[in-house]
Amino acid sequence: MVTHLPDGRTLFKVFLPHAAQVELIGTFTGWKRTPAAMQRHEMGWWSCALPIPAGEHEFCYLVDSCTYLADYAAHGVHLVPSGQWLSSLRVRSDEPAESLKGVPA
Repeated sequence: MVTHLPDGRTLFKVFLPHAAQVELIGTFTGWKRTPAAMQRHEMGWWSCALPIPAGEHEFCYLVDSCTYLADYAAHGVHLVPSGQWLSSLRVRSDEPAESLKGVPA
């Protein structure tokens, strides 16, 4: 799940109760060069909030350093020539922010 926060960051959340580690990788992290570590929360949810520049981006979650997982609750998914599914993310500079009271970042 992807949500734009009022402070301009983008919140990524995924439910992976059996994962030991989850990282967010994508065009905005240089893929594996600077992955964003996600934080585990109660009941198996993982999340992180990042400032993402305006534009079109691709991303996925890297689970336990071996499994790539697309986010089907993002702005779309597509199959790349390598056979992997990637999620799409659109960040508009004029996009209104949503209020998320009580959502861990």
